[in-house]
Amino acid sequence: MQVSEWIASNLPENAIVVAKGTLTYPKIRFMLAVSERHVTSTAEYLLSVGATSPKDLYYMIDYSDLVLLGQQDAINSQLEWEKSNFQNSTLVYNQNNIHIWHGNIKVFTNE
Repeated sequence: MQVSEWIASNLPENAIVVAKGTLTYPKIRFMLAVSERHVTSTAEYLLSVGATSPKDLYYMIDYSDLVLLGQQDAINSQLEWEKSNFQNSTLVYNQNNIHIWHGNIKVFTNE
């Protein structure tokens, strides 16, 4: 996966990548292994125990599974959620239906 290689090459070693939209746990684990970064579906616990800080968090919005399944309503809903939550953040990756955001992120859980 290109995104995993990009994460390995471009994000700091202590980066935590919170994934939303990825539909299968094995896909997240694969990204973790290839990127050599922590990829998770939530960072809430890591933040609460002081294991990481907001400046180390990146938020990945993955539309690729939804596109393959033709789930346009879910895509539209997720796009609206993304637009409302990341308006003050920086888009650092935008390829193959995957976006990665950094900075000013207030949402760290997959609610």
